[in-house]
Amino acid sequence: MAMRLPETCDWLRAALCDQVRLVAEVKQAARCAGIGTNTLKNARALCRVESFRHRNIGPYYMSLPGVPHGDEMTPAGQLGPIGKSDNAIAGELAMSWRDSHGGGVGGGSAAPGLYAQVEWVAERLLIPMREILAEEIPCCSALSLLLWAKNNENDFRQMYDAKRMERVLSVKSKAPKGFKDVGGGGQAMIDRLLKRTGT
Repeated sequence: MAMRLPETCDWLRAALCDQVRLVAEVKQAARCAGIGTNTLKNARALCRVESFRHRNIGPYYMSLPGVPHGDEMTPAGQLGPIGKSDNAIAGELAMSWRDSHGGGVGGGSAAPGLYAQVEWVAERLLIPMREILAEEIPCCSALSLLLWAKNNENDFRQMYDAKRMERVLSVKSKAPKGFKDVGGGGQAMIDRLLKRTGT
């Protein structure tokens, strides 16, 4: 049974107490507790929960009023990229990533392969760009692919399926039931889509 608003307010106060917690973490805990999205949103308003982020990039945090959140935290909606385009956010993330890797392309280590990049993008396709952390980006080409995928979700999903089916399609002469013949196997589909993205 879904939790009602008064109980949700009590739950939220107990969950936050005197801490600053990740918004995504609190939302996940609320889902596990049977709290709906709208109920949690209303409870946040009633409890006057404040949202902040570090240095205008990265994930959002929340706390109850009056809880110290540090000088590097910026109130949500002031300078954060709520109104910024995904392109602007990706640019900030790319600069942060390059700074943390000494300004180089790979930071002295080999960039992950295409399969790993596609998997990374698939895991973050539905996460808002403003919640992507610079330190979790495997390489700038993966970030570029993520940005493209968010604007071309259907094409990306075709590429993702093609990548997963690559071995099957290269072994069998015919595409498996339920999959269109992509002409040349899964890698050919990936190459065509990557060419279109300019990646």
